[in-house]
Amino acid sequence: MLDEPAPTDVDPKGEWYAFERGATKTTGGEGWADVWKRDHFGWEYKGKRKDLKAAFAQLQQYALALENPPLLVVHHSDFDVLIPSHSRIGKLSGGTRISMLLGTPG
Repeated sequence: MLDEPAPTDVDPKGEWYAFERGATKTTGGEGWADVWKRDHFGWEYKGKRKDLKAAFAQLQQYALALENPPLLVVHHSDFDVLIPSHSRIGKLSGGTRISMLLGTPG
């Protein structure tokens, strides 16, 4: 869809690009970012009807352990995506909610 290789194809050890990147939360405890790419993004997926703002707060708790990526993105299964206007910790000032409709490749 995005013409991007899977993390496991280009970084099998998950050192700079990974599914399920482990992270220590700033509030204590451990968690997992669903997808992470060093210096690019942290990505969190949630099921339908989940609170995207709560998911973003969860991802923010991982940000330092993820080397503070410039973009934090959360989405859920009906393809709503929340892209904060500025993802760096402490700088959230709103965001954009996008509903994505994906076509079937022809």
